[in-house]
Amino acid sequence: MLKKEQILVVDDDVLMCKSLCGAIRRKGYKVEAVNSGSEALEKLYSQKATVVISDIKMPEMSGLELLNQIKELSP
Repeated sequence: MLKKEQILVVDDDVLMCKSLCGAIRRKGYKVEAVNSGSEALEKLYSQKATVVISDIKMPEMSGLELLNQIKELSP
């Protein structure tokens, strides 16, 4: 049974995204993956996520910078 929570995985490592998404899907959650902080923000502007799982060290925007941007979107 698919659970209603929407999870967004953010990681510049494509294999890590696939691994995390597979594990999350097997638990019955809806999950999407993006490969950068800017892609995550674009996705979050168009649809909400219940949970965001992010890598901390990414080249363009760190996970901490992404968190600060998300907090501005949804204080």
